[in-house]
Order: sequence, then C-alpha cells, then structure tokens
Amino acid sequence: MNNNKVKFGLTNVHYALVTETVNQTTGEITSSYGAVKAWPGAVNLSFDPNGEDTPFRADDSDYYMLSSNNGYTGTYECADVPEDVELNVYGQTKDANGVITEKSSDTKKYIALMFEFKGDKKKRRFLFYRVMLSRHPVNGQTTDTTIAPSTDSISFSATPRPDDEAVKSCVFQGDAAYAGWYSSVYAGGAVIPYVDIQPKVINIGTTDTFDLSTAAAPSGQTVSYESSDTGVATVSSAGKIAAVAAGDCVITASITVDGVDYTDTVTVIVA
Repeated sequence: MNNNKVKFGLTNVHYALVTETVNQTTGEITSSYGAVKAWPGAVNLSFDPNGEDTPFRADDSDYYMLSSNNGYTGTYECADVPEDVELNVYGQTKDANGVITEKSSDTKKYIALMFEFKGDKKKRRFLFYRVMLSRHPVNGQTTDTTIAPSTDSISFSATPRPDDEAVKSCVFQGDAAYAGWYSSVYAGGAVIPYVDIQPKVINIGTTDTFDLSTAAAPSGQTVSYESSDTGVATVSSAGKIAAVAAGDCVITASITVDGVDYTDTVTVIVA
C-alpha cells in the first residue's frame, strides 16, 4: 500500500446518493446519481491510495511494473453529520416524534463526494464517484473554563465505479465544467448546466443601481431574476438591481434545462 497521505483544509463539500442498477440479462451495472447536496462544516480530509506497484522479474531485472488501483481509504472530519446524511446515507429512521434511530439492519448507501482544497493554488475541484462511509463515533467531552468544539471523524473507502472503473475526477478553474461542478455529478461530455452571478454580496445606497455579472451554461440560456423583497430592491430581466429602501433582500438568478431548475443567489444590503 502506498503510504503517501495528503491532508488539507476543505471547503465546498457536497455529496450525492449513488444508485447502482444491475441489468438482469447482461449483469452490467449502471451507476446513477441523485441531487447534489451541500455538507457544511468541513474540517479536514485525509486519504491514502489503496493499491500496489509490483515489479515483474524477467531476464534478471524488473521486466515491467504491475500496478493495481483499488481506490482510496481515508478519514473525513467535519463539525457535524447532517440529519439528511444520517437518514439518506446511513439508512437510519426518524419517527413522528422527531426521534432518529439507528438499527443493526440499516443499509448504507454509496455516495459521490465532491470538494475542493483551501489554499490549493491550482483551484481544483474534485469528485470521488463511489464512496462508502463507515459508522461514525459519538463524541462528547466535559469542559470547565475552556470551550473546545468537538468534531466527527468518519472513515471511508472510495472504490472504482463498477460501470467504467472510474475512481475520481478533478477540474481546474477556468475549464468548462468548473462553474457548474456542484450542480450535478459530472457525467462527461456534455456541459454541466449552471448559472453564476457575481458578486455574492452587494452594498448599495437607497438611490443606487447595480448591474449583475451573470454567466450561464449551456450557452443561449435565458436567465430569470427574482427579488425576495421588492420593497428593498427590484431587479430587471437584464439583471439590473435598483434600490428601493433600506434593508436586506436576496436576488435569485435561475435557468431551466431539461425541466430542471438551476439557481444562484446574491444578497443585497441597502443602507
């Protein structure tokens, strides 16, 4: 096993449920993915490549190298495990009284895991296609005068996808798939639909206007805009914000591709 461990601070951790469908005639497995959801509170990720490079000896020398790629194993540390992960990934149940119960019969699901590294100069975004999380410990501590936050550490294995043996993908800032990376699990080929508006927070006066910078894909998409409070600020069909009165509101930009809505938001603060 390769012992080169990499550990970074994390940001933008997202996950999506994996469904593996078996063709009863051919035995072939097809992977599909649910909606991508944010997993807030990321702290650290450590992972080890799982596999070996073994030399094949012939003619009294290393004739060639046999390599195996079994994916990765590692640990994900986060501030907390969200309820939707407990229910949808770990398979736990929640009753009418709001009580979540773990059972020995719970069936865990594979997830796709998406993230990027803080401080990565290349601004890469990563995707592991088939990740199985281990059961996580229940942590707590007694404190006196010092308050120290506790975190959850979850072991995981990231194995090759049975369809095509894909383990992970990454994309660099500026590439076509970068902006929409967290909209859906990358399927290859087609451009991932997305809408992106900048900046994310706008401070304007009560008589000011502001023109949003909006990008969307695939090309030619019509972007719609909506204000959460037109008493604070309005927005035109071209993305021009006009202040009305002091307060805060959220402007949402959206596109619809194949019946699916993709959105992005900006917070407007009128002083």
